[in-house]
Amino acid sequence: EGLGTVPVEWSAQEKSVGVMGVLVGKAVTG
Repeated sequence: EGLGTVPVEWSAQEKSVGVMGVLVGKAVTG
């Protein structure tokens, strides 16, 4: 899996959760 990528087959909920995970990860890692 590539970080920061969103597979087309993901649902809208999975996309939103994935985006939040990326944002939180960036915030935590600075």
